[in-house]
Amino acid sequence: MINGLFWIALLAVLALGLAATVIAVKARAEARRMKATAAELAEKNRRLTERLNQSRNTLMDLVRDLPQPAYLLDRTSGVVIRASQATPDPERTPERSRWDIVVAAGEFDLIFPQSTDDSGEPNRRRNDREHKVVRSVLNEPNVVKGLEKAAALLVAGEAISEAGFAVTLLDEQTRHLRLLWQTGMVRGVQRLLDNAALVFGQIPSANAALLAQDIRASRAGASTSAESLFVLPAEVAEWQSYPIRASSGEVLGTFDWVLPKEGDGLVPAADRVANFLFVASVLLERHRAMEVVVHRSRTDRLVSRISELLISSSAGAEQEALVESLGVLQGSDALSVGAVGLVFQSSDGPLVRLGSLFTAAVPLDHDLPWLKAQLLPFIDSRDHLDMIEGVGGLPRLIALPSLDDAAGRHLVRALGLSLDETTASLVIFPLFSGSRFDGALLFGNSPEVSDAQGQLLSLVAPLYTSHIDRTGLLAELERRANVDLLTGLCNRGHTEQVLQSEIDRSRRYRNALSVVMFDIDHFKSINDTHGHDAGDRVLKEIARRVTRALRNVDVFGRWGGEEFLVILTETPADNAEKVAENVRRAVEEGQYGLPVPVTVSVGIAGFRENDTTETLVKRADEALYGAKSGGRNQVRRAG
Repeated sequence: MINGLFWIALLAVLALGLAATVIAVKARAEARRMKATAAELAEKNRRLTERLNQSRNTLMDLVRDLPQPAYLLDRTSGVVIRASQATPDPERTPERSRWDIVVAAGEFDLIFPQSTDDSGEPNRRRNDREHKVVRSVLNEPNVVKGLEKAAALLVAGEAISEAGFAVTLLDEQTRHLRLLWQTGMVRGVQRLLDNAALVFGQIPSANAALLAQDIRASRAGASTSAESLFVLPAEVAEWQSYPIRASSGEVLGTFDWVLPKEGDGLVPAADRVANFLFVASVLLERHRAMEVVVHRSRTDRLVSRISELLISSSAGAEQEALVESLGVLQGSDALSVGAVGLVFQSSDGPLVRLGSLFTAAVPLDHDLPWLKAQLLPFIDSRDHLDMIEGVGGLPRLIALPSLDDAAGRHLVRALGLSLDETTASLVIFPLFSGSRFDGALLFGNSPEVSDAQGQLLSLVAPLYTSHIDRTGLLAELERRANVDLLTGLCNRGHTEQVLQSEIDRSRRYRNALSVVMFDIDHFKSINDTHGHDAGDRVLKEIARRVTRALRNVDVFGRWGGEEFLVILTETPADNAEKVAENVRRAVEEGQYGLPVPVTVSVGIAGFRENDTTETLVKRADEALYGAKSGGRNQVRRAG
C-alpha cells in the first residue's frame, strides 16, 4: 500500500516537472517570437521612415525649384517648411484667406498665394483654372495624357493657336531624343524630333539637352553662338527648346514650341512655360521611375528563365539548353539589335561556338589556352580597352568600341565572328570558375554597346559559367565512373553495360557480334622482376597500341589486372579472328623498354542466340586459356 502511494506521488512530481518544463520552453519560444516580431516591426518602421524622408526631401526640392511664389506648410503647426526660390518673402506666410491649396501631401500643404491684377484684386479665375490643371496632371498616371492636360497651362487664347508644342524624352542608353507628345507641331519638326541623336548643332532640342539651357532659333537672328548653328525647316519661323530637368538637375528631355510663320501669333508667356516645365518634370521623372521598375522586372524574368533552362537541362542535352538560352537572351529588348555568342571547351576536346554572333556553329580545332591567347593582346591596348580587374591574367570585361584595326580584324577572323569590322563594337565577358578560365560570353553591336546591354550580359555571364562548370564536373564524374584511370580505357563495369546493350541489339536485329579477350603473357614475372612501375608502363602502352589497331566503333575495355576485352559490333567470328591477329601483332611489335619480349594470348567468341554476357565472355576466356596452353602469343577461337 505504502509502496503504491510512493510511486503515485513520484509520478505526480515527474508530471508536474514535465509540465513546468513544457511551459518554460513555450514561454521561451514565445519570447523569441515576440522579440523577432519587435525587430521586424522596428525594421519596417525604419524603412517607412526612410521612405517618408526621401519623399519629403523630393517634395521639398520640387517646391524650391518652382518658378512662382509657393510655400510648403506643416499642416498642423502652419510653419513654412520650404518656400520656392521665386517667393519674395519666404519667411512670411500669406494670410490664410489668400491661400490656394494645390496639393495636400500627407502632413503638408502646398499653397500658392493668390495673384492680383493691375487693380490689386485677386485674379481668382486664372488661379482656379491653373490649380485645377495642376491637380489633374499630378494625379494622372499616364504621361501622355498628363502632358495633354498640362497643355492648358500654355494656351491663353486664340493668339497662340498657330504655335506647335512637343515634349521629347531622353533615352540615356541610345543617347537619342524620342518624341513623347505633340500638339499642333508641323510634320517636318515632328520627324526631326523623333529619334533625334544628341549631336551638337543638329537641332535646337539636341543643344538644349546637351547644354542643359534654353535654346532659341529664329530667322530673325540668334543671340548666342549655340543658337546660330541651325538651318530651320522652310515652314518654321521660330523654334524654342527648353531642357526638362529632374529634381536632381539631370536632363529628362525637352519642351519645344515652334511658330510656323514669321510674326503669326504670340509666344507663351514665361510664367506659363515655367508652370508647364514644372509639371512636365514631375510627369517625366515619374515615367522614368516606372520604366526602371518595368525594366528591372523584365530583366529579373529573363534571368530567371535562362537560369531555369540551364539548371533543368537533362544529361546529354546540356548543349541544347545552351542554344535555347542564348535564343532567349538574343530575343530580349536590350540585345535584339546585336548578336550574342558563347565559346567554351567541350568535355571531349575542342572549343564550341554557339549563338548568332558566329558565322558557323561548328567546333574550333583549338583549346582554351588558344582562346586566352587571342584575348590577351587587348589588355595592354588602352586605346580600345576598358578593363575591370579580373583573375587568371584576364580582366572581367573587355570592351572594344572599335574592331577596325589589325588586332580587331584578327580576332573577328580567328573566332569567326559575323561582324562588320568597320562599324561594329564588341564586349567580351571572360568566364571564370575561381581562377580557371572556362570560355567567354560575347556580344557584338553596331555602332556601340550600351551600358544597359553590358549590365544585362554581366548578370547572365555567371549563369553560363555555372552551367559550363557543372557540365564539366558531371562529365568528369561520369568519366571516373566509366574509365580505367591507369589506361584510359573503359573499366569493367562500363564494358559489361555496353556488352549487354550490344547483346540485346544483336538478339533484336540478328546482327553479328564477337568479343576478343586477351591476356598479357608472363605479366606477373614482369612485375616481380622489373617492378610495378614497369608493369604499369606496359599496360598503358598496350592500351595505346591496341586502340590504334581497332575501329572507332569498337569498344575496348580493361577487364581486370592484365586482361582486356574488345567488343566487335556487327562483326562475325571469321572477321573477328583477323582483328584478333592484328591485336596480337600490334602488341608483339611494341617497344616497352624491357629486356624481355611482351606478348599476349588471345581468345575469340561469336555471339549465339541464347548467349548472355557471362556465357559469351566465358567462351572467349576458355579460348584464351587454350591459347596459353598451346604456347602463348597466339589466337584461339571458341568452338
